[in-house]
Order: sequence, then C-alpha cells, then structure tokens
Amino acid sequence: HSFWLIFGRAIISRNGLEAWMLFWNARARNTHVEATLNHPFAAQADRVVDMGFAAQVDSLVAYLPQQRQTMLFSATLAGFAGAPEAALSSRLGRLRGLVDSKTVEFVAARDERALVAGAAGEASQPTGAPTPKALDQCRVTCGLEEKMDALYAFVKAHLKCKTIVFVSSCAQARFLLEALRGTQPGVPLLALHGKQSQGKRTATFEDYKRKPAAVLFATDVAARGLDVPDVDWVVQLDAPEDAEAYVHRAGRAARNGRPGKAMLVLLPSEEPRMAELLDAAKIPVKKVAINSKRTFSAAKHVEALVAARPEVKALAQKCFSAYVRSVVLAADKALFDASKLPLKAFATSLGLANAPRVKLPGDTRAAEAARAEGHAAKNANRKLQKLKEQIAAAKAAKRGLAAAPATAAESSSD
Repeated sequence: HSFWLIFGRAIISRNGLEAWMLFWNARARNTHVEATLNHPFAAQADRVVDMGFAAQVDSLVAYLPQQRQTMLFSATLAGFAGAPEAALSSRLGRLRGLVDSKTVEFVAARDERALVAGAAGEASQPTGAPTPKALDQCRVTCGLEEKMDALYAFVKAHLKCKTIVFVSSCAQARFLLEALRGTQPGVPLLALHGKQSQGKRTATFEDYKRKPAAVLFATDVAARGLDVPDVDWVVQLDAPEDAEAYVHRAGRAARNGRPGKAMLVLLPSEEPRMAELLDAAKIPVKKVAINSKRTFSAAKHVEALVAARPEVKALAQKCFSAYVRSVVLAADKALFDASKLPLKAFATSLGLANAPRVKLPGDTRAAEAARAEGHAAKNANRKLQKLKEQIAAAKAAKRGLAAAPATAAESSSD
C-alpha cells in the first residue's frame, strides 16, 4: 500500500518507511527543517494506520507545526452513501495526530465532473456510483472447484489484453503463476504480492507496465496506489472483504477516462451477501453467466505439473491452506462461510490427490491479534531506527568537539 508525504520543501516518498527516512535525513542536514513542513499530504490515508504505521505517524506529527493544512486522499476515506457519521469519525480517529475528525472538511465527487465540500455526513452521500462510468462491471457465480478452469478459459480468451487477477493470499498468487505457466497460455504471466521484496515488487510492476498484454496475479497489495493507465480487465477471483475493497480493486481499470472492464467471481454461498453489499454502495455490477461453450479445462495440465514438480505441489498445498484460512478468519461471516467450502473438490482442482490438513486457530480473535503482531514486526522500521541512532551519535560527537576547545582554553588560562 502506497503512502506519500509531500511537504513544503519537497519531501516526497512512495511509502511510509521512505517518508520517515527522508524526514530524518533532512533533520540531519537542518535541525529546523520541520518548521517548513506545514502542508502534509497523505495518500491512501484510510489505510496508513491499518498497515502498521501508527507509531511513525505519531512521531512525525510531533515535529509538525500546530497551524498546518493536512490533506488526506482516498477513494473511500469518506465512506459510501448513507455511511454513519460515527463510522467516519472512527476511521479518521485512527489517524490520531494527523487530523481532528471534528474539524475535517470533505471534498467528495458527486459524479465524474462535480465536487462538493462540506461536513462528513453531507459529502459522503454521492448521487452517482463510486466507480467510473467507463468501467463495465459484471459478476459471475462459480463453484470453488471450477475457478481454475474458469480462470484458464478467461486467460485463453483474452490473450491480447492487460489483466490483473486479484486473489486472497500470497500463496495463491504464487501457485497460479506457476500452474498457468505450465499450461503455456500464450501471454506473459507475472505475480505481485507481499512476500516479495520491495525491489522485486517494483521490478515486477514496471515490467507489467511495459508489456502491451500480460496477466498479473496479485493480492490486495496492488489494490491501491498503483497507476497502470491501460489495464483492460480486473478479475477478482476471490471475493473482496467488503464493498470498499471491491472499489479499490476494480479501480485499477478505467483510469483517466479510459474504458475498462471488471469481473467479480463469487461462490454460490457468497452471491447473496455480496449482492447486498454492492447494492447498498450503489455499485452497478450486473450478473452474467459463464459461457460453458468457451470453457477450457486446465485440470490435466495442473495435475501433471503438480505430480512432476515437488516445489509446485508444495505451492498447491500452501495455496489450499492459505485460502481456507482466509475464509475462516474473514470478518463478515455472512459473506464467507467456511462450512460450505467443497474442500475435496477444491484440492482436486489444484492437482492434489488429497485435501491437506489445515492448521486453524481455535480462537479467531487470538489469530487476528497474532496476525496484527506479525504485521507490526514485518513493518518495523529497523533502517529508520538505525538512522536515528546515527543522527544522535553525530550530534553527540559535535557537542563533544565543541566542548573540547573550551576545556583547552580553561586549562591554558590556569
């Protein structure tokens, strides 16, 4: 998830760590640099704290002037039509020091050409859909065991298109990349997910941008902050956690007025609840059926690949486990029902002879807490802490050098 901070002296970064690295580097050169930082801008502001940057936000805000203009940007910061004021205040409250939720003025899009400013309750009720008019949206219902074949058929039918396929976990993105590579579909395949290093993600993203046609398997790490102006299709192979997640995923297509298409793939058990969420958010997603005459089966290819390559079998097992855990740990139980998953058939579709045993937490709340701790550990800014220590050491050294001449002068006078 991208995070930019832009200040009066042109401190610009692509993510939270870079923002603080640049800030502390500036302080090392000029101890009063914070006096000029009076116009902070934060993109994807509703996710900054969620991604583990709360401590960094608070530490930086301590250096900002009391009188400042703070601008927060997000496609869903103000919520959807009819969003309660309390929910908006809670969301803004997570940013703590950056804003006072009682004094925020919203500027929201009524449609593609008109903006409206006002309080949260006024500006958070757009008359149009929160997705672009140029985005053609549809949803299909598909059994879990049929998803692999449906995906393979889609890729084969859109070889000249640039497509992003969203899945729930890194393990799924990795497995789908290897599985479809084995079928040689005739289009470049790439994967973008959180298990990759920042350098690898950047290289993959730039490679995808350069290609005239390609399929990118991605997790929600690609759902925000990435601008690829010529994406033809966004396929959500796994259901998003809510309507907001849907908007950000689908928003990778139809950018800057260019036409684009989005397809949402739902399990039969997910269809009623997701339809309810989309209708409540005024998102026009028409329901269509998969054309069985254009279906290609990838089962034999995937089964042979998994049997021949142990590393791909291991990826298939991780894919199975990661998907099941994502459903079990999902917050909206009306949308995600693990008891209705056809586990044996799902395993077979991944080329596995038997369904792997999945280690599930007995307490989902404890699991969520453990996952949050894992995110915090992963996002720990060790480089930033090291830089702070270096700055403190440099200042101490300067103070020592300044004190040395004075001591020498006192000794000579004695």
